Amino acid sequence: GKVHILYGQYRAATHAYENINADTYISGPDTGFRIEAETDQIDANFGISVSRIGFVNGDQYEDIAIGSSNCDGLIGRPSAGRAYVILGSDFSGDITSANYSNSSSDGVVRYFGAAAGDNFGISVSGGADFNQDGFDDFIFGAPQHSTSLENIDQKNGMVFLGFGKASGWDDYDLIQEDPFILSKAIEIYGDIGSSLGHSVAMLGDVDGDVIEPDLHRLRRDHEAGITDRTA
Repeated sequence: GKVHILYGQYRAATHAYENINADTYISGPDTGFRIEAETDQIDANFGISVSRIGFVNGDQYEDIAIGSSNCDGLIGRPSAGRAYVILGSDFSGDITSANYSNSSSDGVVRYFGAAAGDNFGISVSGGADFNQDGFDDFIFGAPQHSTSLENIDQKNGMVFLGFGKASGWDDYDLIQEDPFILSKAIEIYGDIGSSLGHSVAMLGDVDGDVIEPDLHRLRRDHEAGITDRTA
């Protein structure tokens, strides 16, 4: 898969817009660029979800999140899923598999799903400052995640809420990171069978408490409650 980022352009009323052929599209500072999947991942569903996520590192460039729900996790874990944060910058060409090896130094940060079959990254969103620290935050969904290691068919689902920051961006493996370190992220888990995270969205201030945003969480099967394990 590939994701194409197209730069907006002003066209006078007398100069009509034209269709774009993805096969012949030429990247450039006036047109946009491509983001390619990692070459070692086949049928990874790269680009199944794409969203602007605001200014997660606080610079003047908007950032992007991309989901790849059938990607393998780090060191195996088939279809655990991955999500990518692309830190905005001046145009520097297409992002290819070579950029992922240098990770955050090339403006690409990878998030690896916790368990095989989780489909982490099937939904992505962001663009608002959830914890009110001055940096926009982002959310990723993993609807096939099960909280029980003994019963992987529970399909509780999980939503990962990551916090923006000025620096220190590194690849993030959900199975190795401590979910109780609230300065990094919050993981929210659904009830059995609820498939929490099948879709996610950052909303405005729904409850009127002058703290934005609130989270929108949809379960594919039923309206089960959720448990925030890190609260």
